[in-house]
Amino acid sequence: MTQGARAVQTSILEKFEHADISVTIVWIRMLPNDTLEAASMAAGALTDSRVRHFFDPERQAGQAIASSLRWDGQTARDTYLFYAPGQQWEELPPPPVDYAHQLTNAWADRDRLKIAGDLVDYLNATTMNLFGIL
Repeated sequence: MTQGARAVQTSILEKFEHADISVTIVWIRMLPNDTLEAASMAAGALTDSRVRHFFDPERQAGQAIASSLRWDGQTARDTYLFYAPGQQWEELPPPPVDYAHQLTNAWADRDRLKIAGDLVDYLNATTMNLFGIL
């Protein structure tokens, strides 16, 4: 399982095991080893019924999400998006209520860079704050 998926598991899924939330994980092919088989193996470690997994070999979801964050021409990956309850994706994803990322690229907002323990803390606090989960 990737570091980011592990952070989602420990800071959201395990901590709020009875919360009415949903998690969507999009596994994006960015490197040659990012195959459907590798994504399936990583997804197998996150079996919570609130999680849906998708594989994006053409980076379409990653590019659409990047556009919603005003990262035009880029591909969002290692990005954690929060949407309001009931918010629907139409043709393109709406801007999230809040987000963070693990990208060190110059084009990504440095204020939203969260790595390791900072990512776990951010995911936990944002889940509690946005969704009133105590």
